[in-house]
Amino acid sequence: MSLDEKELVDRAKRSDRQAFDQLVEPCRGDLLDFCRRGFRLNEDDSLDAVQDAVVRALRYITTFRGNALFSTWLYAIATNVCLDLVRRNQRIIILDETNQPGSEAFTASGATPSVEDEAIARLTSSQLGELAERVAAGLKEPNAKICRLRFQTSLTSAEIGRLVGETPSNVRTRLHRHVYPKLREEARRLLE
Repeated sequence: MSLDEKELVDRAKRSDRQAFDQLVEPCRGDLLDFCRRGFRLNEDDSLDAVQDAVVRALRYITTFRGNALFSTWLYAIATNVCLDLVRRNQRIIILDETNQPGSEAFTASGATPSVEDEAIARLTSSQLGELAERVAAGLKEPNAKICRLRFQTSLTSAEIGRLVGETPSNVRTRLHRHVYPKLREEARRLLE
């Protein structure tokens, strides 16, 4: 965090609204794009999400520790707001990455899909979202957050990595080691 940003944060913590606005304004446009593109929200929902994130940031500015940039903290708040909105609207979006079990690219990679992978591929996005939520509930952080972001947003591994402080490669590794095996295990239970 730069010295200027630290000073603005300190002033904002002392209820200086102008300092808070100076912290938020440079991020507002990108934050709106992030909500719209990353969570596939319409314009109104994106504006509402950004506004809600800014209000929450203002309300909880005194809890900001300064371990990261203010913008990173604001994006984390916006992510939680958007995830809540997506859950509330039950609009689950699935990425079509090569590392998703059941995807054509996964199968074309030479991997033989298991019965569980085929069952996962037949799930509706709503069912897959519910399955992923059950899996995430049994995972430790950051794996739980990665699971939710992977199956409830259209974020790339790189974008997920920035939000959880991991490289894209580590995100994919965590998906393969922790998330997908649990997802297959849950699918197996559904098949029984």
